[in-house]
Amino acid sequence: MIEAQGVARNAVPAGAYRPRGQARLLATLLVAATPSVASAQQTHATLTLYKTASSAACGGDQTVWVDPKTQTYYLKGKGLYAKTTPGGYNCRQQAEAAGYRASGSR
Repeated sequence: MIEAQGVARNAVPAGAYRPRGQARLLATLLVAATPSVASAQQTHATLTLYKTASSAACGGDQTVWVDPKTQTYYLKGKGLYAKTTPGGYNCRQQAEAAGYRASGSR
């Protein structure tokens, strides 16, 4: 260090906090582990709820009944298919991509 008039150039003022070693590592890990806004938005995707099964237009995919309150979907002929309020029709693959789970699964 270069000293000028008895004070080191890189000296830290008294009372200033300067993380070292484990504290710096912990701070770095906390920042890296914090989820970003983009990933948070992806995990809470919303589905369009259709009023009729045909309006969902799923093509080769199964049409399911989606219950947004419980984040569950029901296959035709199972459980609460078309019986929950709120709810609506959508495609199985879209429901799964939005984080919904099949009824009866844990």
